[in-house]
Amino acid sequence: MLRGGNGMRILQALRYGSVRWKYTQFTGALNPRKNLLKPLVGSAVMVGMGLGMGTALCEDPPQLTLFSDGIEPLMSERNKTKMYLDDLLTSMEQDEGLKQASRSDLPAELSVMLKSLLASENVDYDIYIRILKVISRLSEKQTAALKFLKTDALDSIYEVLKDVVGWPWESSNYAKKMLQRVFPPGGDDSRMAEKTPQGVLMSELCSKILANVAKVALDYHPFVKDNRINLCNRMIKGSENVETRRNMLLMLACIVSKEDFPEDGGTTLRVILESICEDNPDPVSQWYATGGLRNMCKNSSLHKNLVMKGAIPALVNVLLTSPEPKAQALAASAAADLATSAYGRAEVIRMRMVDSMTFEALGRTLKSSNQGVLRSTSKAIDAILSGVPLNDRARQPIVDQFKTADVPRQITRLSLGRLPPVVSAATSCLYTLAAIDGLSELALEAGAARVIIGACNSFDPGMASRALDALAQMSESSERTDYLVQAGVLRVVLAIRSTNPVITYPLTLLLANLTRKEELRAEVAHEGGLVLLNAMLTSGNIDEGTKKEALRVLHNLSVSGLSR
Repeated sequence: MLRGGNGMRILQALRYGSVRWKYTQFTGALNPRKNLLKPLVGSAVMVGMGLGMGTALCEDPPQLTLFSDGIEPLMSERNKTKMYLDDLLTSMEQDEGLKQASRSDLPAELSVMLKSLLASENVDYDIYIRILKVISRLSEKQTAALKFLKTDALDSIYEVLKDVVGWPWESSNYAKKMLQRVFPPGGDDSRMAEKTPQGVLMSELCSKILANVAKVALDYHPFVKDNRINLCNRMIKGSENVETRRNMLLMLACIVSKEDFPEDGGTTLRVILESICEDNPDPVSQWYATGGLRNMCKNSSLHKNLVMKGAIPALVNVLLTSPEPKAQALAASAAADLATSAYGRAEVIRMRMVDSMTFEALGRTLKSSNQGVLRSTSKAIDAILSGVPLNDRARQPIVDQFKTADVPRQITRLSLGRLPPVVSAATSCLYTLAAIDGLSELALEAGAARVIIGACNSFDPGMASRALDALAQMSESSERTDYLVQAGVLRVVLAIRSTNPVITYPLTLLLANLTRKEELRAEVAHEGGLVLLNAMLTSGNIDEGTKKEALRVLHNLSVSGLSR
């Protein structure tokens, strides 16, 4: 019974050491031919022909020897193997078949077969391509991709790619044996095999396998050892096949995210930036390259080099010109990582962002109709504003950029929307924005007070605390306090009866700021403010900071004779 996923029984007959095949009728949806021919040969005794499919495909595989009596012609057996591989591919077109195959020992057996086939003096290109197609399809499943990482499959594929892209050939090279039909003896070995139809297909399949495996790899070493990273960069820059470039960029984006990825002299970064900023870029390739840049931006030790090499203009280019929303979302995330850098001169990064219109670009993407872009951009602006220095001189250029881009109004609009992920990210950004002079006024005019005040009654203590903290910071200004009062802040906060320290501290801080205005003291005292303060002070769950602010509220009320 096959474990590979096509659910068909295999009948094999042995007679005097020769391979004989029996046919079985099958009418299931997974077998388009209805009559099945399945050659299954133990991989341990392939006799260098590379025609076996290994022990993973049958329950009790016989130990077979090919052509021991010289009866079966070579081409006949090759055709049977090609037919078998075609049926295997057909069976994996459906997800259930692919799932079963990925859980079997098929990945390991295919890796052994691939290595043996390449080492053989008699290499069949058509069989090799079919094996690559099977591996490529299998590697789409995480289970199978992890199994390929533990085999020699990657080593074999890299050896072939070296020849496909035109690296110096040696007599032992695998691909040269396979491409003898393409490059006859005495031909020009310096030309790129990838420009031939055979080379295009080989490079596309190999690069897809590498990209699929890189997605699940925990370590970058299998992809950079023996100068493999330069091979990847060369294929990205030199390949004329769009799919190959996409696959190699995806692989590169995956491996640069691994911990301690080497900088390799900046070559990898240069390739990524060139892929992002080239004229009329392929949108998918630009998306993958932007993902690689975003992954590099997550490493704070690389921030200085990234800025010096031109990462910020590249991100702005994606934000302003990319038709791919996913690329814009990644660019926004990368900008946030750079702006909140632990790098000692982070303000230099922020000023370069000002000069390159990064903040204006983020403001434009807030008008996108894509939910992912809106969420990522809101988070990016939140992260940038959270890292803005407190001194006015450093902050003012950033504030001016965001005001020009109408960011406060756009963020407020999103927080009042109906898309939960976007509303959550925009509201969080609004809390940060509301505390910054020059931006909070615009947000209040757009209706931010209603959003923040409404969040004070949230069942989530963390969200309620952030909302109260934002209100407390906004109430430090007399003009902003008037906006809050008109929006009904007193009615909402005086109804709170929580004794959670996370909530009570910003609540008392807000009341202390509000009671600085004499006309509000009577309303605070008569609408439950004294009851609220008494509950806080008499509870055993009050910290010193909350007690200090509560006493400050009582002091403000006592000035008007309202604290008795």
